[in-house]
This record gives sequence, structure tokens and C-alpha cells, in this order.
Amino acid sequence: MVQTYLVSDYPDWEAIVQVGPGVAGVDILIGDEELIGHGVGPRVLARFAREIVFATPTTTAAVATVDEQNRRSWRAFEKAGFRYVRDIEEDGLPHRLMRLDR
Repeated sequence: MVQTYLVSDYPDWEAIVQVGPGVAGVDILIGDEELIGHGVGPRVLARFAREIVFATPTTTAAVATVDEQNRRSWRAFEKAGFRYVRDIEEDGLPHRLMRLDR
């Protein structure tokens, strides 16, 4: 499962991540455990960002928050071109804010 949305459509979350206008959020979930650890995440993220997220000309960047303890997930975002921005707290837990600029 992969999805995108405008961060500005969710004011409570926008207040947490503070990324500015024209930024899309991205979420990914690989439900089939057999696919974890085989490079599916980075490939899906990179292609999804390129073909879906940035298909809208006004979208300037994509962001995601990743649980700090989920090293596989934040490495997948890095491999897809996202960069670490800063640590944030979400739902009382430490997360990494990852960003991919157009």
C-alpha cells in the first residue's frame, strides 16, 4: 500500500512537521513479509514519487515520518532519494522526518 496527500489538508499533522506549502505526504506499507528486505520499498517509493506525487506541478516536495526504531523503513526512504531533515515526535514516539525535493 502506498498513498499520498497534501500535508496542508491535515492541519494537525502540518503543525508537527512544519514543511511549508506545496508539500505532499507519502506513506508506504509492505504487507507481505516475504517482500521485506528485497528492495521493493525503495523502488516503489522512487517510482511513486516520480510518477504520482510529482505529476502535480505545484507539489514541491514529498515528506514522510518514519519511526526512529524502524531502520529498514528509513533506509528505504534514503535509497529512494529522501534525505533526513530532523527528528520529530509523533504520537509520543521519536520519528525521522524524511524529505524528497522535486
